[in-house]
Amino acid sequence: MEYRDTIGVDKNERFGVELEFSDVRLAKVKKEGETKGLPIKYIYKHYNRPLPFNIWYLDEDTTVTEEIFGQPGIKRLVGGELSSRILKDTPSDWREIRKICEFLKSLKAKTNTYCSSHVTVNISSLDNPNELLRTLSQVVAVYEPELHYFYMGEKYERRALMDEYASLIRPRVFTEERSYIESLPDSKQRIPLIYTSMDAIRVKKGLFRGPQLLEFRYPNGTLNAKTIQNNINFTLKLIEAIASGNFNGYRLNRKIRKALHEVDCSGLNQTDLETTEARDDYFDELVETITREDADKEAFYRQFQKVKSTKI
Repeated sequence: MEYRDTIGVDKNERFGVELEFSDVRLAKVKKEGETKGLPIKYIYKHYNRPLPFNIWYLDEDTTVTEEIFGQPGIKRLVGGELSSRILKDTPSDWREIRKICEFLKSLKAKTNTYCSSHVTVNISSLDNPNELLRTLSQVVAVYEPELHYFYMGEKYERRALMDEYASLIRPRVFTEERSYIESLPDSKQRIPLIYTSMDAIRVKKGLFRGPQLLEFRYPNGTLNAKTIQNNINFTLKLIEAIASGNFNGYRLNRKIRKALHEVDCSGLNQTDLETTEARDDYFDELVETITREDADKEAFYRQFQKVKSTKI
């Protein structure tokens, strides 16, 4: 899988990525970043401030950062996150992502089972974001097992706190909130969003009435620039395909009804659904719907199959 100069999306498409890491002190990242002239700035709880996101923000992360006490009165913060500036599909931005990854690895940073690599997409420019969310909910109801496997990236590994901070959506809507998924095909009104701040997909509005954003929290942590690019590419192509009407609503609804019938007949509960195996034919359908590019297909299939091959 090659690291590409561009991935072939609209040059006005805006996105961001959050890189969580472990094993290196935040103070060291800050100091070395300044020494190397990288566009990194430490800001505590940056997500609660109206920032321009024109640089990468270094911060603590509740799931990753450890407090280590050395000499009396000295506290060292180890592990954290780097939230990117607003990015576009340009060679310079992809070079910057790779440079940041190489910088963290040069400091011996790692990603443990608590780390993730969230991808955020700006959907404020869409004509009908509500319709996009409706179709996205149907896509998740059908293909979430495949999404879950793909976004693991390099190997099969369920993150330690995924159920608390990036919980799967399909198991809940097929059991506790079944009326929601059943009502989607017929509802013409604004749909109530079931996504919470702790789900694998989070719907956000920027601070102070900023743009509407979709945050994909599925991806496992990684400092591999190729995997990060592949995750971003897959996410953007998925959103573009939904916005362009590439998904057949009738087929999605038919698959949802079939799945609901299987849940009823087998007596599956939410826990059972959380461990649903990914299906090759479903992933094939998904990829064929979201892209026509051979380079995309090769990269997407390779990552998906790599994760499946490492599941014991």
